[in-house]
Amino acid sequence: MALKRTPSALGLLDIIDNIDRPAEAFADGAYADTETYTNGFEDKPGKRIPKAGAVAEAGVGRAGASWSIFTVGAQGPHASLKAEAKGLEAGAMAHAELGSVSAVAGPAKLKLGLGIDTGFKISPTKVKGSLGKIQGHSGKPETARKSSGQLRKARDREAQGSLVQLG
Repeated sequence: MALKRTPSALGLLDIIDNIDRPAEAFADGAYADTETYTNGFEDKPGKRIPKAGAVAEAGVGRAGASWSIFTVGAQGPHASLKAEAKGLEAGAMAHAELGSVSAVAGPAKLKLGLGIDTGFKISPTKVKGSLGKIQGHSGKPETARKSSGQLRKARDREAQGSLVQLG
């Protein structure tokens, strides 16, 4: 049995992998799940792109629905740990959240919630990390909208030659 995934924005490979995903819906009260997986090169939704990983999660209250590249979901308080290697990318993330609602349409995601993330992701084109990162963002995958104050501070640090961007 596969874990019930919360919505996440889809990159090009994920869209190819899930374009023909059948419709499904779920709702749970208290839950605790674990899963390990390895798959790839199967002609089934979510199993075309090679990947391997492990997930552990627990929480109170969640509901969601998905079809093709569209997903909606809501979660109450929860925590999770995840490690995954997919294509040329690998990473691990610890996540805790008081609650959230989210919607995904292919590469676009909208999420409202309060949570904290700690982890990393590495690939041939990027290294991304966060430590106790409290976040809220919307937009394309890996693209967070920043306020003009955040952008100004980043430019100032870059001008001083001390910018090391993790996240």
